[in-house]
Amino acid sequence: MLSNNLKIKVIIIIFFYNYFNNQYDHKKKKIGIIGLDHSQNVGNNLLKYAIFIKISELGHLPYIIGRKLGNHNISFLKHIVNLRLINKFSEINGNDYDVLMVNSDQTWRRWNDYFYDIAFLKFAQNFQIPKFVYGASLGFENWKFRKKDEEIAKYLLKNFTGISVREKSAKELIKKYLGFNAQFVLDPTFLIDKKYYLNLNISLSLKN
Repeated sequence: MLSNNLKIKVIIIIFFYNYFNNQYDHKKKKIGIIGLDHSQNVGNNLLKYAIFIKISELGHLPYIIGRKLGNHNISFLKHIVNLRLINKFSEINGNDYDVLMVNSDQTWRRWNDYFYDIAFLKFAQNFQIPKFVYGASLGFENWKFRKKDEEIAKYLLKNFTGISVREKSAKELIKKYLGFNAQFVLDPTFLIDKKYYLNLNISLSLKN
């Protein structure tokens, strides 16, 4: 019998293998990663850093995409990841990336008017490329979507190749209210070796 931790690791390996390598050819892919807006939130930036490292380890080219904000601090990211800042999501074209991905964090919590673009890639609904979600969080253990949110989410998620969440409660809620079977995976910060965080600490010390 596999331990619970080992089961989760196996699911993670299968998820990444299927959606980056097995279902497509083995050529290097440009992966556009959408998450919450860049800010001084350390946890949010660590999630972007970790997923960037993991996808790079898999032999692909990740790009962290975020909106330009008047009050933001991206010094944490700009020295160490491929960073693309946009004014609006319509700047992203269907041929810019081979794959689009919604990153982890509370990306499925309704923050602002850009919710559908960040959470469900509404701007890319007609793009003929694979789209998926890795480790999204609802931000709550109970269901907060409005009826309108449910309808739009169901419509947009129909074209996703893979959907995963980082909380068991979210997995159950997504099945109950949206009708999708989401995989349960680890937060991206647990996907990479500790050496990357140690190197990051040294790197930031040298930059400051």
